[in-house]
Amino acid sequence: MIAKTSSGKIQRRACRSGFIKGELEEIERAIREHENVAEAIVLAAEDGGDKKLVAYVVAARDAERATPGELRQFLSGKLPAYMMPASFTFIDAIPLMPNGKTDRRALLNLAQFPDP
Repeated sequence: MIAKTSSGKIQRRACRSGFIKGELEEIERAIREHENVAEAIVLAAEDGGDKKLVAYVVAARDAERATPGELRQFLSGKLPAYMMPASFTFIDAIPLMPNGKTDRRALLNLAQFPDP
């Protein structure tokens, strides 16, 4: 699929769980811009049959952990509403597979959704 990003850049994109991979990467970049965030991975996870975006966040070293509310506020001016993660799961480190790639299955097992 060929698509245009919000910045106007044209790129090839692959769909992952109904969300476009390039969009997930754009959300991750926006989260990492927060001063208290070292790393972020965003995945689409199932919650009662619905697909929702979940952000897995690693706090910056020697920084106070940002709250989900602070991250939502920070992202509200950077991302459209449909790209806002439904939940933020804070982790100590991104789990890796033996080949060094992100272990997305391990992350999905950590997903925490707020009560409706």
